[in-house]
Amino acid sequence: MSCFRAAALAAFLAFNPLAALAGGNGVLSLQLPTLIYTGAPFDAPFIVPNPTSQAGANMCFDEVVTCDIYRLTVKLPDNYDKTNPYGLVAVSISWTSRTNDFELFVHEGSETTLDSIIAGNSSSKNPEIVTFPALPGTHEYTIAVFPNIITVPTTFAGTVYLTNAQAPYPQKGPKPRFTEYRPPADAAQDAPEPTLDVNPATGNIFFVANTTTYKVALDDSKPSDRFGTSSWENVTGTTTGLFTLDPILTGDQQTGRIFVSHLAGATSLLEFTDDDGATWTPSEGSGIPGGVDHQALGAGPYPEMFQFLSANPLYPNALYYCSQDLFTALCARSDTGGLTFAAPVPIYTTECAGIHGHVKVAPDGTVYVPNSGCFVGGVSRQAVVVSEDAGLTWDIRLVTEAVPSQGTDPSVSIARDGTVYFGYHAYDGHARIAVSRDKGLTWDTDTDVAAPLDIQNVVFPAVIAGDGDRAAFAFHGSTTRGAAISESYTGIWHLYIATTYDGGQNWVTVNATPDGPVQREGGICLSGIGCSGNNRNLLDFMDATVDGEGRVLVGYADGCVGECEKAGPNSFTRVGSVVRQSDGPRLYAEFDKPKTAPVPVTRTPTTPGKQGKGLFLGALAPLMLMIFALVALRRKH
Repeated sequence: MSCFRAAALAAFLAFNPLAALAGGNGVLSLQLPTLIYTGAPFDAPFIVPNPTSQAGANMCFDEVVTCDIYRLTVKLPDNYDKTNPYGLVAVSISWTSRTNDFELFVHEGSETTLDSIIAGNSSSKNPEIVTFPALPGTHEYTIAVFPNIITVPTTFAGTVYLTNAQAPYPQKGPKPRFTEYRPPADAAQDAPEPTLDVNPATGNIFFVANTTTYKVALDDSKPSDRFGTSSWENVTGTTTGLFTLDPILTGDQQTGRIFVSHLAGATSLLEFTDDDGATWTPSEGSGIPGGVDHQALGAGPYPEMFQFLSANPLYPNALYYCSQDLFTALCARSDTGGLTFAAPVPIYTTECAGIHGHVKVAPDGTVYVPNSGCFVGGVSRQAVVVSEDAGLTWDIRLVTEAVPSQGTDPSVSIARDGTVYFGYHAYDGHARIAVSRDKGLTWDTDTDVAAPLDIQNVVFPAVIAGDGDRAAFAFHGSTTRGAAISESYTGIWHLYIATTYDGGQNWVTVNATPDGPVQREGGICLSGIGCSGNNRNLLDFMDATVDGEGRVLVGYADGCVGECEKAGPNSFTRVGSVVRQSDGPRLYAEFDKPKTAPVPVTRTPTTPGKQGKGLFLGALAPLMLMIFALVALRRKH
């Protein structure tokens, strides 16, 4: 039971006399704000998985052996929404064996159909946590839990409790502005899960859209009413355009080399370019065997103890290829600039959720892999998995306040001075970001950057850092409360970017796409193959980077184009798009605009006949000298 909530909740349960075992049903109220129950068929452990779960149907057809049903009544005062405008009901389930996996869904009413789902989580996290609005009056819900993977017979611990999202608070700091860039009609129209990076030597942006790689140039000299002017050139390599199970792109900003990988099972089709896509060099793809899903690439310098490897004539930096199997995640290092890889090393086995975020390499060579749920020392938190020895060994470092959530992968970025910024989807649906100055050993200033604009649901965290005290955090967000994964969700989504210029003490969040949403009503489903409608169009992540002049760039898939932007029906598209910072302080302070322009000094030219007093006295200077000389001579006599 101790692994499913933060320490505050654990203490609350320990001393709360109203928290009681609820069995198969319970009433949540102000008098009983926490319910605890044990999930098990026939009061015995689960021994087999739910077949519909493994097929992606997420159906509780069987309440006897492969599904647990909990009937929940939420009974709150009629004015509860006035006294608790950010009130939520949270449901958490946890289990002991890390090789098992359960899925959690909340249905409105007594039905357990796909159409009745209002909140759900089918990730590999332990615990699984979902939230939904705490509404005034009396409402009935069904909590359906079923085993996706059972390797060891087990029960689960369930907890239902009242909580609150954070209310808005004042923002302090400058507000940067951003410009949108959309491709022409013949480019990047199918771009789910886009990634991008920049060659700082040339300023060219590289953007992967499904199997196509584009070189993107943004033109600031041609202003427009909304979208900036850009060119999108197809520079796809010779092998990476064949097919993909997962696309990924990254760049080495020290050398300008761009890497593109397309998952092909236990390896990938990988190529790199040193001339902005004019030519490509194919690679062996990964360390063999790699994981079969969700690969990520990260390039950067070696740590100090391995600096001798930078003398390699083939390439001076390291490239890391990380991927995951069912539970185990693996990372392999290339010392040949991506041509070949060493054997992969497990970075965790059952301690963390299988799927991880994108690998990042710090300026000092430390390697970070973010994860949405790891279990260490009896505590479950989101985390960074860290290597300080070039990928030979790895350490799981929990992010202190980041309870695992129903959201997407977290994102990590490392500033020039080694400051680590960790952005994540919190259990209440908000976007939070924490800061570490000791490589993830301790964390501080964990901040809800969604609250200032009353953003209630977020997806796709993407963080990028610059100078030590500067970072940006991009995410899609909606100000509407409710089950964001559901097709019945009525919220409208925009791209938001939060920026700090003081090391995370203060963040300023702005709507980077105010003139048009990135998705209209219908939600953004995060349940993988369990999604049943059109709202799986954006898949699982987007990306952010910084260019050579410190401007923030975000690559995302636009799910609302054409009539959809004018309040028409949702287009559910996935058009590749880029947002770039157009004004405000940069992530690199040396490229900030001067706060005030220098005041020009105006000098009035002088002309003969219009002499000033200075010139007049100057003309009398010989006479004055003679007078002074006579006075001095007279004093001597």
